[in-house]
Amino acid sequence: ASLCLAMVGTVVWPWQDPVEGGLGSRALRGLSRFPSVPAATTSLAAPPPPPVARRRLELQVSAPALPLLQHCEAPVAARDLDVVYVVHSKDLGPMEWSVRTLLCRCAQVRRVHVVSDDSASVHALVKSLDATSGPEGARVVWVNERTFPFSVKDVMERYTCHAKCGWYLQQLLKMYAGRVIPDLKDYLVVDADVVWFRPLTMIAERGEDGQPARYFYDTAAQRVAQYFAQINRLTGGQVQRVDRALSGVSHHMVFKLDVLEDLMRHVEKQHDMAFWKAVLDTLDPKAGSGFSEYELYFNFALQYHPETVQVRHLTFANGPNPKLMYIHGDESSMGGRVWGRGNFEKQMMLDMKHGFDFVGYHSYAKRRYYDVPKQFLEPYCTVLGVAQRNKDMANRCNVPWVTEEPSPPNEAKRTSGGESAAAATTVLVRPPPSDR
Repeated sequence: ASLCLAMVGTVVWPWQDPVEGGLGSRALRGLSRFPSVPAATTSLAAPPPPPVARRRLELQVSAPALPLLQHCEAPVAARDLDVVYVVHSKDLGPMEWSVRTLLCRCAQVRRVHVVSDDSASVHALVKSLDATSGPEGARVVWVNERTFPFSVKDVMERYTCHAKCGWYLQQLLKMYAGRVIPDLKDYLVVDADVVWFRPLTMIAERGEDGQPARYFYDTAAQRVAQYFAQINRLTGGQVQRVDRALSGVSHHMVFKLDVLEDLMRHVEKQHDMAFWKAVLDTLDPKAGSGFSEYELYFNFALQYHPETVQVRHLTFANGPNPKLMYIHGDESSMGGRVWGRGNFEKQMMLDMKHGFDFVGYHSYAKRRYYDVPKQFLEPYCTVLGVAQRNKDMANRCNVPWVTEEPSPPNEAKRTSGGESAAAATTVLVRPPPSDR
């Protein structure tokens, strides 16, 4: 259900008591090559609210969705972080929930910029989001993608990308935002299908001037060889994969302006052309997915600006798409008895109850899967209980997968259509030993 202003259900903005239960943000140790991260970096105690900010925000929310916007982080004096979303009007999907939960969970956000086409649906969404972004307002703004020095037509003319043209365009728009959007600070790029469930901080360290000097960078386990082959061509072999066990593709990333500009200028000098042209000219026509802005920036920063990077891991899941809801069984399967057409809010509530920091509800996902580096696997096997629901993860966690007779079709249909998702969850493996 969409959120809109109404004189119903008073919600205090934005400080609440911290969420009880769940694992929260797990900035885990285990990297020998990078600085370790203090535990519970995003579980900050909420300071008392400033006296002048004691206002109330009236939100219309459906009962199941209300907890998703409760327990917001307290406002902070220094809001140093801008946010950039890139989205097309036909792919808005769960973006409303992405922005609302981000503003709720991350107190460091100054302003959210939505880069998109000029569409009535986008303008309506931005207006609604800004109206509920806090007492001061003007925190969610629209940016016309036509203000950028290239368009999807330019991408299509320079590279034969077929169905991938929009995918390449949105990556380039993210990287050019720092050059195009006026008064933009260091900015957090967030994929529009990511929903946040736990308190979040992105600033790891401040300099003597009080400005952010180091940011948190979250890790995944993707290993797409085409990405690094293209990075090698793009940078003249000057950027290598720093750690083969770690990927920067975690569906969000902070672009520090001076680091990003250093990267783009290096590429432009290497190829004697604009950065966006060089990216397209170095793509492999045979590669299905030939470029990753996250892998490029992540490895460049680790190699040439390591003082700006603090590696950590937030627990997250990929999928399902917003039209599906978990019934029971092996969530790594696309079987009809596992996933049913259901209420997106109930699925989000179930994921928040499980304790994930965030989930990417990708439109193409018909099941749930995990990109978890080996050194960060432990909480998925224990506290999050993923191995109890996902056969692939049970194998990775070295726990037995206990099969169960599926529910009758009428029971599965009844569950997917109306019962609580939490009530439908089935525990399928024995709890792991306490000494794991």
